[in-house]
This record gives sequence, structure tokens and C-alpha cells, in this order.
Amino acid sequence: MTDEDHDLTFRLCARCNLVVLRSGADHWVHQAVAVAKFTGRACDGPVPGRPAKPREVRYGLGTDVHKDAQSLRGVLPGFPVAAGEAVIVGTDGAYKEVTVGDSILRPLCWGYIADNGIYGCGAARIPGRIVGDRVLQTELRAIWWSLRELLPTHPTTIVSDSQDALELVEDWRHGGERMPRGYTLQRVSDRKATILQLAHLVTQHADLISTQWVRGHSGYHLNEGADALAKIARLWATKTVTKNQTRVDAENIARDVLARHRYADRDTTASGGTIRPHCPPMLGVAKPSRDEAPSGSKSAVK
Repeated sequence: MTDEDHDLTFRLCARCNLVVLRSGADHWVHQAVAVAKFTGRACDGPVPGRPAKPREVRYGLGTDVHKDAQSLRGVLPGFPVAAGEAVIVGTDGAYKEVTVGDSILRPLCWGYIADNGIYGCGAARIPGRIVGDRVLQTELRAIWWSLRELLPTHPTTIVSDSQDALELVEDWRHGGERMPRGYTLQRVSDRKATILQLAHLVTQHADLISTQWVRGHSGYHLNEGADALAKIARLWATKTVTKNQTRVDAENIARDVLARHRYADRDTTASGGTIRPHCPPMLGVAKPSRDEAPSGSKSAVK
């Protein structure tokens, strides 16, 4: 088979990222081995995207996901949640220009922490040609990396102080395709843009995802923990601390946050509430008006 024949025969589905095969002039189907290997991932109507690389054809799934320049994850024991049970994850991002010597660094930093003990943080270096609201992009990257850890094992509630990010997630859950204003999808490598991958992930698992807005710095433990993780990721990205120190600090933050979160649940249970789901104290509050400049809006810098 020539390279041209390969490109015409094997593609990656633009909706679910599984390998698809041409079946007739204008009809595409999922590769059977991929459907069997990645149970529940196949979408209802394959849409052919870019040509699949030979290793992707063998694997059955596209390899568009690249770890960020700085990225770490961890799992704390003692917070077990069975597969299929609901999990709440706090997510947050941080963006700030930092001068290091003669260089100006602009890392997109993120953090997340879930009530089942999973946490992570990191930072991406984004080329200047990829434009758009940097703060919002950090918030969405935090959601992206957290959902990759939690789905489809757990129904997941995303708790964020970014109204803009959650509005996009809700749009994707209901089949929308809106992207952040100014965000471009073209990549030199032909790799699918990260936020586009997030949109497709949310659409694919819409029934497993819910969202909850909380006011920033209101004291909700998981959101505050995610904020702290994003900020130590910034220190790592700007070479203020080492990777090893970041790992230690991240674990300490996660341990403290989850202990306080569990203690708050104990209080809720003692007063007649239930320990699951772990409901944020801000549940049910009204969303802010647009002139309050919620985190993730263009006027906010974190």
C-alpha cells in the first residue's frame, strides 16, 4: 500500500479520535478492533479527520495528546471512590507574565484536585501565534487534564470559579461547538488543538459531566487547592523551584486540602446532611453579573 492509499483508507475520527476506515465512496466506519479495544468511546457518526499515522492505525486511537512542558499528577491513598460513583473536582488556572533574566515567560499554568485523592498541576508554553484569552485557556486546560484522569470511570462535577469556562463546557455538553473568542485551531503539526479535544471529550461524555460555579477565594476547599496547585506550577515553569520540590509541595497541598474537605463533610453529616455527594457551600448561589469580572473573563488576571 502506498502512502497515498494509506491516507485515503485510514483516518482519525474528528469526533471520537478512533481510527476510521473508508467503506464506499463517501462512507466511513470505525475500525472494528479499535471499537472493541476502547469500549464506549466510539461516536455514533464517524467524521473523517486527518490521516492516521501507522502507529495510530496499529493502536486504534489517535495520539494527539501531548503532555505539557511541566506536568505532574498524584494520587493520595485514603480517599477511595468506587468506579461508577460520583466525584467532584476543583479546577483552576493561573496566568501572569514573569521576567526571568532577559526573558519574559508566559506559561499557562493549571491545577486540579478531586475528592477521590487524584490531583495534578502543570504549565504549557504556547506559541504567540496561538491567540485568545490566556486566562480562560488556563482554566480550560485544568478542566482538560482533570477530565482525562476521571472519565469515564466516574461521573464528574467540575467546580470552577471561571464562569466563562463553565459556560463553554455546558455548550459542549449540549452539542455546541463554540471555542474561546480568538482561539485558533490550526497547528503546524496537524495535531488537534487541545481545547478542541476537550470539547469533543465533553460532548462524548456529556451525561457524565456536570458543572458548578463558585466565587473565587470564597473558601471552597477543592477550588482553593486547585488555585494553589496552579500557582506552584507557575513557580516550576519559571524555574523558581525544581520539579522535585514542586512534587513535594503539590502532595502537601493535596493532603491538607483533602483533609479539610473531609472534615467539612463530617460536619455536614453531623448536622443531618449526607457525606456524598460532597456539595460545595456555594451550591445554588446566583451567577455573577458580567460586570463582576469573574475569573476567566478577559478582564481577570490570576
